[in-house]
Amino acid sequence: MASALSALRSACRHGTSASVLISGPSGIGKTTLLAEICQQATRMNIRVGWSKCDPIEQVWPGAPVIAALRAGPDPLTTAGVYEQIAGVVSEPLLLADRIASRLEDLAAVQPLLIAIDDLQWADRVSRFLLRSLLSRLASLPVVWMFASRDDPVGIDLAGHDSVHLEHVQLAPLTTADLAAMARDRLGRVPDPGHAGHRQPGPLGRSRGTRHRRRRVRRGDGPPTRRSA
Repeated sequence: MASALSALRSACRHGTSASVLISGPSGIGKTTLLAEICQQATRMNIRVGWSKCDPIEQVWPGAPVIAALRAGPDPLTTAGVYEQIAGVVSEPLLLADRIASRLEDLAAVQPLLIAIDDLQWADRVSRFLLRSLLSRLASLPVVWMFASRDDPVGIDLAGHDSVHLEHVQLAPLTTADLAAMARDRLGRVPDPGHAGHRQPGPLGRSRGTRHRRRRVRRGDGPPTRRSA
């Protein structure tokens, strides 16, 4: 959360662009964290566009990126502009140009946050659009937030050369993590037999999440896991 908020504050204060990749296994809390970041951005007077990729219901190529323009109570486009953009979905180059032009106009007035969930399921056109938009809007206050199960795919799409990337890896809490948290709050480690003591989940994983923050530069390759 801290790295995401830092990127948002930087966009507001200095007009910089950045991308933040949240990665981790299914059910670890990526969507919840992404939603909380979007809420924080709204409170910071940042315009938000949010969407998600779906492995089954791929309505048309580029749908996750296009849909982000009309999401939420304060959509980034009017219905008329949205219709014009969606009308060129069969022409990816023109589609990228129209989306970029709209986002440029908005970012000239107010910082933007574009959040895409389940990035690992992005279709080919969506991936092309994201790469194109990251490059073209790199000098504007546009922050990109992505959530993905697949680290290499997320880094490939989010880690464009001209945009700084923060990689937040979510991992299950271990028993040692939980014990340290309990010691910090209670001053001692709870009795394992106490009803309120949380036990490790399946395969030794504990129920809970810890964040690992890693700066990634283009060409680093997939991150390696390090003990927290």
